[in-house]
Amino acid sequence: MQAPGPVVAPDREASSAKERNSWIDEVPEELKGAVPVQLNRRRHVGDEILSTEQSYLQVLTIIKEKLLDPLKTADPRGLTSDDLYNLFANVEVIRTLHLTLLAALNNCVSNWTDDSVMGKVFLDNIAFIKLYKYYINNHGVAIKTLATCKREHNAFAGFIKDLDYSPSFLGLNVEGLLIAPVQRIPRYVLLLNDLLRSTPSVHPDYEPLKNALDMVKSLADYINERKHDSDNTSELVAILDKFSHFKGNLVVARRCFIKDGSVLLEKAKTHLWLFSDVIVLTSEAKKGKYKYKQILELKTASIQADSGGGFRLLCVAGTIRFTPVDQQVDWLHQISHVVEEQKRALLCSVLVDQPMQAKNEGSRAYLKVVEEEHEKCRKSSMDNLVQSEREYVASLNFVVSKVLQTMKNSTPEALGNMVPAMMTYGQANAICSNMEQLLDEHESFLEIIEARLFAWDEKRTLTDLFADQSRLSKLYGHYISHHPNQMRTLETVGKNADLKALLELIGHEEGRTTDLNSLLERPVRRMSEYFLIAQEMLLYTNAKHADNAPLSKLVDELRLLNADLDMKRSESKLQVMLGKGGSSSPNQRTSQKSRSVK
Repeated sequence: MQAPGPVVAPDREASSAKERNSWIDEVPEELKGAVPVQLNRRRHVGDEILSTEQSYLQVLTIIKEKLLDPLKTADPRGLTSDDLYNLFANVEVIRTLHLTLLAALNNCVSNWTDDSVMGKVFLDNIAFIKLYKYYINNHGVAIKTLATCKREHNAFAGFIKDLDYSPSFLGLNVEGLLIAPVQRIPRYVLLLNDLLRSTPSVHPDYEPLKNALDMVKSLADYINERKHDSDNTSELVAILDKFSHFKGNLVVARRCFIKDGSVLLEKAKTHLWLFSDVIVLTSEAKKGKYKYKQILELKTASIQADSGGGFRLLCVAGTIRFTPVDQQVDWLHQISHVVEEQKRALLCSVLVDQPMQAKNEGSRAYLKVVEEEHEKCRKSSMDNLVQSEREYVASLNFVVSKVLQTMKNSTPEALGNMVPAMMTYGQANAICSNMEQLLDEHESFLEIIEARLFAWDEKRTLTDLFADQSRLSKLYGHYISHHPNQMRTLETVGKNADLKALLELIGHEEGRTTDLNSLLERPVRRMSEYFLIAQEMLLYTNAKHADNAPLSKLVDELRLLNADLDMKRSESKLQVMLGKGGSSSPNQRTSQKSRSVK
């Protein structure tokens, strides 16, 4: 494992004047007095380059022999081959090339004369430069993977803990080892620059050194550009480590952290984490950890004023309501800024990677590029609508056919007093609400939009699919009005241990969550999701497009409908709080009599 030891160069004072005459005569007379000092300095810098290369290769060897080899060939300690690749990237190849570079530097320094050309050594071995770009690009992934693997694999965490700061690691930790290749390139810039300053301009090493320095500098500049991303990555990894039960991917390219803090959301205290493209909701910290609740994408989000003086953030995954307090004015400004930036980035992205000649604004080529990209985005919005509708119908079907049917089978009427009932028939009805009618409606709607997506090239409009909103408005008005009472009833019957066990068994068999709070909350958000999808499609619908005016009208109608539904929900909550809620669903008057549960 030990890298080659220091090389003791022979007596360099033996360099003859004859060897120097080939270039020394070209030095101006007034500068010749400084040449011996420069040559002496060159010799010391050459020694330093060799010494630091030996130390650096020792670090690369430790990474290979103490980390990579044991995890690859002995016990991976829970890590996959992808984990290993993400952790170490191409460090083995980099080490191999540096063995060659070290041998060449060894030979150069061992045979040093006043005419030695170290710049050529770097130019001959410059292939390692290209390899560093990949390692540097992957470094953020490596740090994220390291944190994830230590959190998820106890055996790996113990393995690293035993090595961190040990003599085997030269007193460093694993992060300190993995950052070494990133730090090596700037060090080359300093050393080669120092050597160049000590080299007379007529010396045979001057031009090779200058060329080698330019090449290494270009990579160093690239590293500086990536430093901001790396700092963001480190910050995101540190934040991720504060979360418990996090679902999703927090550490992504170009995402940066903006602020966090406690806020009141519908009078419930929540800790928010605002990033450049998403907002994360967690509970307040307990034992240093914030329990994850939800992550909301801000790309197609919108902000609306609330009747009580607060504001609402509408996202595809849900809506959050900010209670009107002075401290939350800053949150409104910050979130508004992020939402606007996301919209701007969304619109600008349509021209990314297009040929420059096609981007001259006003040209036919430019307009054609915009039109084509907008149409791609419209098709993508339609894809999203169909995919989200499929997931929504599957969720409704699971609730109706499995969960709610189980509840109905647990009433005295179904059991015939043979065994103790888990709930009353009225309670079952209150929880079921009109979900069966919603399922009927959305199964039909799914068929319609799937047919439109299939024939998209023939008819590229969305508005006509929402032609009859009155029925949806009535169905969701009923569901949302009864939702507070639905949740209150669920809280009462949910305490039954037998019912809990039964629902968990169903969830296990179906591979789905049986968290009824989230399942029954899903319809409350669906109309908001339609609004955001329609709003996103409107962004990409040209003013001359046949669907532009109807789509603009649809967005306004959906906005008003959501505001109306939100008001009904607030009124119903108030009724429940005052003890006036509790009406059961009229769903069974129609759908239940005519339709068997799937």
